[in-house]
Amino acid sequence: MTISIGLSSGWTLSTFFRLNVLVVAAIGLCCPTVATGSEILTQQSPKEVLLRCRDAIDQVSTLKCSAVILAPNDKDSHTDAERDDRGRPVHAFTTYWWDRRGFWRVESREWQPAGVRHLMAGKNYDHYIYTLNGEFYRGYSMVTNRGRIRAMKRPASAFATPLMFMGYGITDLDENLIRFVMESAVLDATVTSSPEGYLKVSGEYDPPNGAYRRQFQITVDPAQDFLPIQIQTRFKWSNTPDQDITVKKTGIVSGIRVPLSGIAAAYAIREIYPDGLTNADVNAMSREKYFAEIEPRIRREAVPVSGPVEFEFPPATLAVNEIYPESFFNLTIPETADVVDYSSNTDTTPSEK
Repeated sequence: MTISIGLSSGWTLSTFFRLNVLVVAAIGLCCPTVATGSEILTQQSPKEVLLRCRDAIDQVSTLKCSAVILAPNDKDSHTDAERDDRGRPVHAFTTYWWDRRGFWRVESREWQPAGVRHLMAGKNYDHYIYTLNGEFYRGYSMVTNRGRIRAMKRPASAFATPLMFMGYGITDLDENLIRFVMESAVLDATVTSSPEGYLKVSGEYDPPNGAYRRQFQITVDPAQDFLPIQIQTRFKWSNTPDQDITVKKTGIVSGIRVPLSGIAAAYAIREIYPDGLTNADVNAMSREKYFAEIEPRIRREAVPVSGPVEFEFPPATLAVNEIYPESFFNLTIPETADVVDYSSNTDTTPSEK
């Protein structure tokens, strides 16, 4: 798989996993909750369609995916990075293993900026492994001989894997979106059918972490085993796009249909205050004045988090439903390593090891 990702200056691949966010493409997003244009309402219930979609994604119980992640388009960055077969600088060479029980194993060779190489004996690529077994994160760098153990508070990000195109890793959700909206209280859900034969389930949901209410539209293709081919979410309160994940191609790997290419997009909200006011001005005024005079005049717009990201997952780079022992997702760190162990603490204070 070759992925072109616009990494911001100073960010690393591990940053994306910590933040559990998707990099974005500047793609328009529309998420209607009623039939429009040539779409028509169907007699199928939203739950019936989502059930077929859930069964399709549940065909994948484990997944292995290898990725070559390209460096940003910055002439002053990655000048000493390794090149791919087309001469482009590579930020990271990464392999992911995922188990539906919530287990992850990630091995990566990742380019590092000069400022941290004093820990790496002059090498420009760190080589590390980390695992998440549903309870603990365990990571180890073979270059620095350092390790870290901490409690696992959230699932790993599905970024840069086919899983993100199957509803995993959606912002503010710790579980698959299709499963969540099927099993939760979804508001105003409808199903429409497009001229292409796609089924579009639309509605609203409240993330369990208390985040802003979302509108969603999940587009399913019955001709592709009811896999989702587009997942769109919007912030209802600001009427701005949140995420847009579009599958371009699916294929069969080990008898299971999976996404083979697609485009991912995610957005933040920018608030523009009236009268040239700044954050400091707004913070200094009374709550009453803000809601009476300022809040109704705030303009909100979607801001791409980063540049376009397209993904390709060649079948040769994927392994579906292979069996891995549970110990594979519980990294053994060498006894000689310098380890910081947070595992017995919830306040991130290191414990003695």
